Amino acid sequence: PQPYSQMFNADQFALPQNYRKAAAPNEIKRLRNWRAHSEAEDMSEEELKEAMAHYCGQIRYVDDQLGRIMDCLEDEGIEEETIIIFWSDHGEFLGDYGLTHKGLMFYDCLVRIPLIIYDPSGKLHSGVNQDLVESVDVMPTILDLLSLPQLATSRAQSLVDTNYTPRPDVFAEGGIYAQQPNKPITDYAIKAPHDPTQWGPGSMLRTKEWKVVVYADGDGELFDLINDPH
Repeated sequence: PQPYSQMFNADQFALPQNYRKAAAPNEIKRLRNWRAHSEAEDMSEEELKEAMAHYCGQIRYVDDQLGRIMDCLEDEGIEEETIIIFWSDHGEFLGDYGLTHKGLMFYDCLVRIPLIIYDPSGKLHSGVNQDLVESVDVMPTILDLLSLPQLATSRAQSLVDTNYTPRPDVFAEGGIYAQQPNKPITDYAIKAPHDPTQWGPGSMLRTKEWKVVVYADGDGELFDLINDPH
């Protein structure tokens, strides 16, 4: 809605370093399929920057709604009794590899998500934490902040545990048990990553230096995140 749809201009944005107009020879199937099915190669650089502008407008819209919640907590005098956790389920292609939207892939633009925790008790130290964290770690962190017992069977870890040590790696997986097409379907176009482009399970193991991804259709990727992150 207005004014968010016009709050940012396309000329404010630059294309990401990993932008490319066409498919790479060694591109994985699901990336190539989504590129074709979304007709991404027909999108001009100007249109892509316009999409970035609208996306930033969406982010600002969410920020303002969060601000309304914060204002309400302050008005009620309970902001110092309330733990606030802001996070997301996934990231987005915003020109990365020449694409928009998302897909069942494990590029950093999709798997790195915001995690902001406001802890009025002070158990969680303020500042920016660069440790590797999995989404499952949010639950035991909440339990510790509330002084509630942990689940004995959980592999998650609390960020405020007295024995907390940073994870050496993080794991992610997703997808349904159906086959990714071996090549794009001719004359098939979709405006969001629906079937069959979403199909096919995969998993990722990532450290701060390396990332390995394996997909059930046989594709795989290995990234040197220090020397060749894109």
